[in-house]
Amino acid sequence: MVKFNGTEEPFTAKKVARWAEWAAKKLGHKVDWPSIVITAVNECPEKMSTQDFQKKLIDVVLRGEDWPHYQMAGRLYAPMITKATYGHDVPTVQQLHKKLVGLGLMDHLSYTDAEYAAVEKVIDHDLDKDYIHSRIEYIYKKYAVQNRVTGKSYETPQFVYMRMAMALSESFPTEQRMKHIRKWYHYLSSGKLNAPTPNYVNLGN
Repeated sequence: MVKFNGTEEPFTAKKVARWAEWAAKKLGHKVDWPSIVITAVNECPEKMSTQDFQKKLIDVVLRGEDWPHYQMAGRLYAPMITKATYGHDVPTVQQLHKKLVGLGLMDHLSYTDAEYAAVEKVIDHDLDKDYIHSRIEYIYKKYAVQNRVTGKSYETPQFVYMRMAMALSESFPTEQRMKHIRKWYHYLSSGKLNAPTPNYVNLGN
């Protein structure tokens, strides 16, 4: 297996089984993860990247075509895109916003360091692991801030929701901002509010 950093390591069935078992953990007996692993391994060449194997595993899971399989695929997909986007260190909201402003991909939001620190206590990246595969993919590929020339995405779903929440709350008085950020972020990340495409794409940039 060729790892993300380019180094090679022997294929380890136990490691692959751990991925699948973890992804199916909350689903009881609704998903036969050992069979999924065997099918994925049998369909792979002798040498491939870890990321390509993860994609193959997700592809096999999605063949189940029911909600539990979509949930398992989402659990596998969320950490995969997080690592592909940020490597081993997920940035803070403030770090990401500064980077995107510097790249000309986002507007400067007039929040203080203290407000950004408060925001960091609100955002919950673990929520991505509770979404089905199609929801994560839809947000990541369609609505995340991207370099439209290279196709590189800079946001995983929770960063998208937080960018929107902060942009929507920026014009409120300082003492009210965090209340509104929490409200908007909760509505968006929980799926209680389905925002229109212009909001996803344009808020904050």
